[in-house]
This record gives sequence, structure tokens and C-alpha cells, in this order.
Amino acid sequence: MMAAGAEHRAGDRDTALQSARSLQAFRWMCLCLALAWLLAVSMAVVSAVDAHPDEAQHIAAGTYYLTQWLPPGADEAALLPSLSHYGYTYLGDVDVSYFLAGKLASLLPAIAPYEHLRFRVFNLLLFLVLIAVYAARRDLFSPLVLLLLTPQLWYVFSYFNNDGLPLFLALLLADAAFGSRGRVAGALSGPWRPASLLPLLGSGVLLGLLVLTKSNYLPVVGFVVFVALWRAFGLTAAVIPVASAGPYLAHARGFGAIPPGVARVALALGVATLASVAALRAWRSRPTRTAMARAAVVLLAAFAVAAPPLAYDRIANDAGPQKASALSAIAEKHADPAYRPSEASRAESFFGLRLRDKGVALHELLLPPWNWPIQTQKSFTGYYGYMTIHGPAAYYIAMFALHLLLLAYVSRAILVRGEPTERWLLAFAVAFSAGVVLLSFYHSWFNDFQAQGRYLFPVLALLAIPFTRSGGHLRARFVPALLGTLFVLSASSFVFVGLRKIPKVLGP
Repeated sequence: MMAAGAEHRAGDRDTALQSARSLQAFRWMCLCLALAWLLAVSMAVVSAVDAHPDEAQHIAAGTYYLTQWLPPGADEAALLPSLSHYGYTYLGDVDVSYFLAGKLASLLPAIAPYEHLRFRVFNLLLFLVLIAVYAARRDLFSPLVLLLLTPQLWYVFSYFNNDGLPLFLALLLADAAFGSRGRVAGALSGPWRPASLLPLLGSGVLLGLLVLTKSNYLPVVGFVVFVALWRAFGLTAAVIPVASAGPYLAHARGFGAIPPGVARVALALGVATLASVAALRAWRSRPTRTAMARAAVVLLAAFAVAAPPLAYDRIANDAGPQKASALSAIAEKHADPAYRPSEASRAESFFGLRLRDKGVALHELLLPPWNWPIQTQKSFTGYYGYMTIHGPAAYYIAMFALHLLLLAYVSRAILVRGEPTERWLLAFAVAFSAGVVLLSFYHSWFNDFQAQGRYLFPVLALLAIPFTRSGGHLRARFVPALLGTLFVLSASSFVFVGLRKIPKVLGP
């Protein structure tokens, strides 16, 4: 009895010690995130207008919504102020980032003389909200702590672009649906309370808004839907619908030569399979019917947010081949000669356009002079300005090694100590992440060579899901120490490379 009591007290002390370490580490992570936000604010204040990639075009797109509520059609006069040297405009896509930023900027007359700051405030507020949510959650291994992984994340939030909002939405969705303090899982399967409606509606709004942002975040939407189907109906019922949607999305985004008929048949097959399995399970199981009814709240909220803008674009602006043709005609007229669509496949065009049509083999992008993997890794961990401001090679090697170490440690913890469900979750997150990487790689070959790490930010949200689900298997000292080391390296890059070399509002 005495031995058992002593063992029990020792276990209590170990638990208390672990809790104290976690709390201390959590406070340090909060401090690091707060310092990262202050660095982003510094970059926003001191950097010159359009010192960052395409910021002038992003601001021009947001400026349209200072006075307008509906998106423009493929109208040359309305789109002309926002055209880039490609002849491309961000107003041609259905992207809610510009609407929200424009409306926020219209409420900030106090800094009206500095229009670029009015728009930069939007992404800075998104970053601040993520930090506030992390602090309020008091969850050491929340997905939001991964904002410490690289200064490129802070840099994206320091100027106005359309990358900040989808990253914000994806991380919040991962935290709400999969984090240990998120309430979505309990609202879907636990006892029903009126308060359960709020997390369901909130996750639906996040999902709907994410659909209305950059298309490279669609794999995150697909993964969330896949996991939901997997848990509700089993693995086969989840794989078939999600896999069937692939050809349709590839056709819609212009990747490859998938016939429209094949894309539609694949999508119809997936929908029919899902409907059949759902009907069968709902007929046999009352708990399944309950979960489906609650999941319907999420889907209806997402539909209510995403459907109106998409429907308006299709009906009022004739979205489809005719709109694409009109935008291409505008690009042909206003693009710089080397960027015109009619010249893209010729040797005289910009060197990175349509490499496939110019005879460059896909595997050649892995080799000099293209070096797509190396350039993408570097721009994921600290390239500033127009991909021209970068640090020493040793920094990028160290960041790559630390990222690999963190991934290996978390993967090993899940594979050795995790449950089978957690292992499958990791495997599927890696598979979807590989899809994001391959899409970015293919885009650089098929459309325009863009070895940009920000295109891989959806991977962060995807891998954050098994990371936060495995929090109970991770040591409260090792992971924060690793993240702290990454923060120190990141802050050094941001200050001594980014802030020091970026063109300033005043001075060179």
C-alpha cells in the first residue's frame, strides 16, 4: 500500500513537472511570436512602396474595392489600373482578400496619405489575430506555433498580398478542427448544446472563405473534407470521392490535357459513390445520422459564404472560356512584348515562360541552371524583395537541417508511440503535401518558372494537423527548443538581411 502510494505521488510530481515545463515553454513561444509580429510591423513601416513582389498590383486590386462592392467583369477600362507587366490582374480571379482588405482600408482615413500602409495593416492584423488565438488557446503544440518555422511567413504578413489571408484561414481551420483546444470535434460527436452551433458555423465560414482565396490552398480544403469523410464513412468512401475530384480540378485550373467529359464523369462518379455510402450508413446507424446532420451545418455555412461570389462571377461575368478569352485578349494588348500570351512559347519571350513548350524536359528543372528544389527551399526560408535579397548559404543549410530534424522527430514520435489513426493521418498529410509540391513544380514547367517558397505554404497547414494531433507524444522541452532555435535564425535573417537591405521609404 505504501509503495503504491509513493508511486502514485511520484506520478503526480512527474505530471506537475511536465505541466510546469509546458507552461514555461508556452510562454516562451508566445514571446517569440510577439517579437516576430513586431519585426513584421517594422518591415511594413520602413519598406518602400512596391519593394515587395507585385505589391503595387495587389494594392491596385484592393483599391478597386475602396468604393466598389461587386467584382468587375472582364472589362478593359476597369482592369487597366491593376494590370502587371504580364498583362495579368488579380481582379480577374475570385479572391476575397482584395474585397476584405479594400473595405478595411476604407475605414482607416487617419493614415490616408500612406495608402500602402492602409493595405499592409490588413495582413498585420491577420498575423496578430493568429498570435492572440494561440495565446488564448494555451496549447503548446497548436498549429499556430509553426509560424516560428521561417521568417518568410512573417515577411508575407508584412506587406499586402493575397498569400496572407489563405494562410491565416488554413491555420485557424487546422487549429479549430484538429487542435486539442478546438471545439469542432466535440460539436460534431459530443452531447448537443446550443453553444455547439458556434464552432460548427465558424469552421464552415473558414472553409468557405478558404475556397475564395488562392487555388493552391484547395488541397487543404480537400484534406479537411477527406478526413471528415474518412471518419464518418471509412477509408474507401473517402478516397474515391476525393480522388475523383482531382481530374475535374486539374481541368478547371488548366493543368494537362484532360478532356472536359472525362473530368465531369470522374466528378459524377465520386459524388454518386459518396451519396450511396452516406445513404447506406445513415439508414443503418442513428449516430451517423446525427453526425451527418451536424456536418451539414458546416457545409451549409461554407456554401453560404462561397456560393454567392462564385455564382455572381459565373452569371454576371460569364466565367468560363469566354471570360478567359477576354482576359487573354487584354493581356495580349497590354503586356510587355516578352510576356504576351502569343509569344509565351517562343524563344524571344521571357525566359521562364512555358518551358515545356520551349523543349525543356521536366527533370531539367531539378538541375542547373534552374535548380527548382534549391531555389524553392531558399525562398521558403528567407528571400526578400523581388527574390533578390538573400542571406549566406550556411543559413539556408542550417534552416533545411532544422526543418528536416523537426519533421523526422514528429514523424518518429507518431510512428513509434502514436495510434494507428494518427499514423494514417500523418501518411495522408504527407501525401497531400506532396501533391502541393508537385503542383508548384508542374506550374513552373507548364506555365511560368516560379520557384517560390510561398507556393508551398499550404504544406505548413497540412503537416500542422498531424503535428498538433501528436502533441501528447512530443517532449515539452525538445520541440520548443528546436522552434526557439529556428526563431533565432529567422530573426537574424529578417533583421540583418531583410530589414537591412530592403528599399526604404526614406533613403536608399
